[in-house]
Amino acid sequence: MNKKVTSIFANLGIIFWLIGFLAGDKEGAKQFLNQGLIPGILLCIPVINIVGIVFCVWGLIKAIQEDETPLPLFGGISIIK
Repeated sequence: MNKKVTSIFANLGIIFWLIGFLAGDKEGAKQFLNQGLIPGILLCIPVINIVGIVFCVWGLIKAIQEDETPLPLFGGISIIK
């Protein structure tokens, strides 16, 4: 997968994030993989599910536009080095 497809997959939830991580361009989409992990995990927690949905959609829009500015709250977290 190229950078754009990997970036989009990273923001669709934890299952698609895993597909993007394993089969995608990790170097090119590292920022989107980092930003998509936490909202993807938030989608699994019923109480704060709406927050996860908002950040997944926001990240998805940024991935489609190829805008690499970090998301608020989660953009500064680097899990994948």
